[in-house]
Amino acid sequence: MQQSACNPFPSPGQELLLKAAFFEKEPAREAWAEWRKTTDFELDVDSGSQKLLPLVYQNLLRHQVDDPVIPRLKGMYRKTWSNNHFLFYLTGNLLTLLQKAGIPVMLLKGVPLTLLYYRNHALRPMSDVDLMVPHAHAEPAIELLGKNGWSLRNPSQLRFLLKYGRSTDLADRDQNEIDLHWHPIFEAYDEKTGSVFWDRAVSVEVSGMQTKTMCSADMLLHVIVHGLRSNNEPPVRWVPDSLMIIRQDRYPVDWARLTELTSRYSVSLQMKAALNYLCGTFDTPIPECVIDRINGIKPKWADRIVCRHAFAFGDRAVHTFRQRVYKIYVNYIRQSGRKGVFRLHFGFVRYVYALSSGRFWPALIYKYFRLLLTNR
Repeated sequence: MQQSACNPFPSPGQELLLKAAFFEKEPAREAWAEWRKTTDFELDVDSGSQKLLPLVYQNLLRHQVDDPVIPRLKGMYRKTWSNNHFLFYLTGNLLTLLQKAGIPVMLLKGVPLTLLYYRNHALRPMSDVDLMVPHAHAEPAIELLGKNGWSLRNPSQLRFLLKYGRSTDLADRDQNEIDLHWHPIFEAYDEKTGSVFWDRAVSVEVSGMQTKTMCSADMLLHVIVHGLRSNNEPPVRWVPDSLMIIRQDRYPVDWARLTELTSRYSVSLQMKAALNYLCGTFDTPIPECVIDRINGIKPKWADRIVCRHAFAFGDRAVHTFRQRVYKIYVNYIRQSGRKGVFRLHFGFVRYVYALSSGRFWPALIYKYFRLLLTNR
């Protein structure tokens, strides 16, 4: 997989860190030694790599590796433990608030991953709390949070996001952040499938509060599809998250369900790239029949556009008009059901109109069709 600064796949240096974190004995020591030779610890450690260092510290300690930077790694490990305990306390308060109001809530990403798979508060750095509520409860949840000190980051886009989006960001006066979802991924936009992830949810306890999170198969799908999006901050954390989910025995992955959801949400290209990478680089125990089934799913032309955009641009900020139109187009077709070229593009006109609130949409449509014709 070709690397770039914002590529969702690990860079060579990040791959060495991951091997130092997950390999056993001599291979782990060799990976760490090679990373130390090629990286200036004071200058060259990017933010994505920094988030891997608590895991690296745990494995180096287990294998009795001696290095002058070990005390620094220990400090990062302890800081993650402290920060995460505060986020868990915050999560408990949010769950209490929403549940008392009768709003169903599910935890996503960092908190449930830490509790069920990492099982150590010091191993997975987090910067926010990810919650999901049913789409019908999204607006009441936002209103309730607003009355309790949480403000929308982008209030002008709320109407659009509730109709076409999957989540919105909120922050309190101390700049603590919530990512409130009503769909876990854009591809699960269809209202008819809104209960799919809730039907197989499992229980988890946070700060004395009982709530729900995804089952292992759903969590793995979410980690990979969400993670395989280019980002200004290298999003390589999907790799350790996936490895922790697959390698543990307490909550086994239902591979048949994972395959079914991969086909249902048209994310076979992302899953194929991720699972082949995990198997080839980390010898991850994924059944060969699962790889064969996912490799055998034939993607549609729209699926290829979505995947190509995710790897190249993903969630990075757009700077040119062309990039903005491209991003709008891809966001639309991810949610459209990909039902025929004519219906798809007629619906896109309405989508752009809603996005622009009726302003400037003719120019956007003109530019869009011009791009379409020149890229055929």
